[in-house]
Amino acid sequence: MRRRSGKARMIGWVILLAMTILLYQATLVHLFGRWWNDPTYSHGLLVPPITLFFLYDKREMLEKVIGRGSLWGMVGLVGWIAAFFFGRLGGMHFVQAISFIGVLAALVLLVEGWGFLKLAAFPLLFLLFMCPLPAAIYEPVSAQLRLLASVVATAILQMMGVVAARSGNIIYLASGTLAVDDACSGIRSLFGITATATAFAWMIPGGWPRKAVLIISAVPIAVVTNILRVAGTGLLYQYAGPQFAEGFYHSLEGWVFYVVALAVLFGQFFLLKAVFPIEQTEETEGPKGREGGA
Repeated sequence: MRRRSGKARMIGWVILLAMTILLYQATLVHLFGRWWNDPTYSHGLLVPPITLFFLYDKREMLEKVIGRGSLWGMVGLVGWIAAFFFGRLGGMHFVQAISFIGVLAALVLLVEGWGFLKLAAFPLLFLLFMCPLPAAIYEPVSAQLRLLASVVATAILQMMGVVAARSGNIIYLASGTLAVDDACSGIRSLFGITATATAFAWMIPGGWPRKAVLIISAVPIAVVTNILRVAGTGLLYQYAGPQFAEGFYHSLEGWVFYVVALAVLFGQFFLLKAVFPIEQTEETEGPKGREGGA
């Protein structure tokens, strides 16, 4: 099959993407609104640019792939567009967002083929981080994280000599009560740290086992650092007063523990690198030389 010129290839993709964005205009506007207005999903603003960087990182390999489109892409395209209209009729924004990613993958398969899709799979999957969870999933997960943070933080405070008791997600201190609400559940940092770990996994050398450990470990790291944040808030509330556990200081504390979580994440990579040395051939390849997209 004769390879298309780079210019024709680019023009074709510009047209396809413009048509896709036109179809998903309302969905994308809704997504941007959630990223901009909801702190839980503010990391979504960075997901598309990072995805473009991933594709740019693989540009030399992608340019060498000869376009041999597969008709399975048409099957996927019909299925994902049907899912989009189903989600739109039911007001299910999560389904609409997922279908947008599915349509992009189907277009890649239809136009460029399996080889191109294999290289673009990781960047496309990374787009999942920009999709807000449906309430049916978000609410129970957030509730369980709030309860876990309350139970463990109360135990930590008691071990530190603070008079503390708990009822549900309310921590009772001698100086007042501390409510572990949705903002303190840790789900915000869970999304952000997991997305950061996934992006970091793309850049580091080494095979998938090392990358998988890094990504999976982001979950307990985010949960533990949030528990420590709640316990720290309780200490501030008890010894410095409620004004130091609210507003600016509360937000600052959140950022501090977010940085701590990232430091633990990066430290873990260097520990893995020391315990399981990376082969020199992998080390010198760099991001562009890794096959498979990660």
